[in-house]
Amino acid sequence: MMQFRKPMIVACLMAALVSPLAQSSALANPVEQLDIGRLKIEQQSGSYIQFDLKDGKSIRVDDRGGAFWPQIATDSHGRFYIGDKILSADTGRLIADDHKLERVILGPHYRIEPDVSGRAFRIAEGKETCTLTLKSLGFQAKDARALELLKSTSIRFVDSSGPLIGLLTFVSNEPSDTRYRTVKIEPESCRIVASTDLGNPDNLVELGWSPQGHWWIVGSTETTLLRSNDGARWSVVKLPEQISELVSAYVADDQHIWLAAVDSTLALDDGPLIVHSEDGGKSWAPLKWGDPLIKDIPPFWLEGQIRAHAKEMN
Repeated sequence: MMQFRKPMIVACLMAALVSPLAQSSALANPVEQLDIGRLKIEQQSGSYIQFDLKDGKSIRVDDRGGAFWPQIATDSHGRFYIGDKILSADTGRLIADDHKLERVILGPHYRIEPDVSGRAFRIAEGKETCTLTLKSLGFQAKDARALELLKSTSIRFVDSSGPLIGLLTFVSNEPSDTRYRTVKIEPESCRIVASTDLGNPDNLVELGWSPQGHWWIVGSTETTLLRSNDGARWSVVKLPEQISELVSAYVADDQHIWLAAVDSTLALDDGPLIVHSEDGGKSWAPLKWGDPLIKDIPPFWLEGQIRAHAKEMN
């Protein structure tokens, strides 16, 4: 069983988990298992991820073409937020259930759900609530529904102790014409205080946040990592050419960055397919099996933990 260390970070898991085992044997599509605290986690890549609780109950989340629905998020205390439910890795039990299937608990700070019309979101931070319309986000199509846009990952939000940040995807018939935009939302009024056009830098698959690392965005095709300290201004972290197949990241702080990616300087079987930087992205090194840094992988980063324990699963 994975041992707990000091809680580190909060993040939103948007990309589907792609473990080394599944990458090396896609046709076999094995079922992989991992213990985090007292939660037993089972995953079949491209199909589902399941959380087994201490009372015998299970919560299964479908992999919908590259993203999980309901959305899965974690916080620095080992709580897992899955749709309208909260699980505890410490106890292995369900600690809250809002009993509203359309509600998404983003983390300890924000909850979001479609309003009655389906054309807007109700956003709650503690006892404060406000309404954010799809039109204000730039979605004009008559058939656009708030819940379906969330499910399709056209709209992604991430929890934080600061403003609410969203990543918007405006899909076109041609992938090259797809556009991405981030919005910074004032939670008291749902007013958009900053809107940033990202263009089309990559196939953006993950929006994350941590208290010390702030916000990041991952692109999976061109191996892109964007970072922001305020959720409005984004900078590109330059990654070496030998890094590829980036599907997830964890920015623990300004110096320590973890990538779930391939480094061509290391054979696929020689490590967990995790690349790490200790100097804010100036230099990178792939982890090898037996590397003492494996124990420092953020404890509630699912993609990182599945990769770190891949050898045990074989």
